[in-house]
Amino acid sequence: MTKAQVVAIVAKVKEKADQSVDYTPRYGAVCPECGKKRMKIVSSKPWQDGIKVRYHKCGNTVDGCLLAVMQATIKSVQIEKQ
Repeated sequence: MTKAQVVAIVAKVKEKADQSVDYTPRYGAVCPECGKKRMKIVSSKPWQDGIKVRYHKCGNTVDGCLLAVMQATIKSVQIEKQ
């Protein structure tokens, strides 16, 4: 694998982390790279206008999740049901 290929893979994975994921009470936030459910919450904002924002880190280093290895922060959004 060339350096350019590695950089392209890392950039693609980082782009996944930069997009927010849905948060559900049943599964929590699911890692967009490896699919691990209930990622660890590292910070949380208060509810505002029916929306709750949380920030997570994937801990799936056993299976080699690149986001976990990179210690990337992943944003999740929960919308209050009305």
